Amino acid sequence: MHPSELEHGHVMVRYFFAGSGRQRPIELSLGEQRVTVKGRYFIGVNDTNALLAAALAGLGIMHAPSFMAQPHIDAGLLVPVLKEWSAELNPISIVYSPNRHLSTRVRVFVDWMVELFNAQRLVLA
Repeated sequence: MHPSELEHGHVMVRYFFAGSGRQRPIELSLGEQRVTVKGRYFIGVNDTNALLAAALAGLGIMHAPSFMAQPHIDAGLLVPVLKEWSAELNPISIVYSPNRHLSTRVRVFVDWMVELFNAQRLVLA
């Protein structure tokens, strides 16, 4: 019912950043309420595919991008919790030098990423 319940009686799968070992915070909001969840973790991973695999194996509750989780939710393999709560968008950027010729490979990659985001109805800026 409330993110604070994840602190007690539930086990989570933690995502941490490989370079620094820093944990990815779980910050959820509902209207004006903002909650940061620390949780009790069984396992920590630094790869989103490993995060998903751990959750699918029943090792804990995960916080992951909806485009990764939704096919597994649709298949009945994962169950969403705290549906009314939302997390801030996690920006993804494709950066390249504007004063250099954009190679065909990079242009194809950028177009492919845009197509993937559009297919998943993810926000593009």
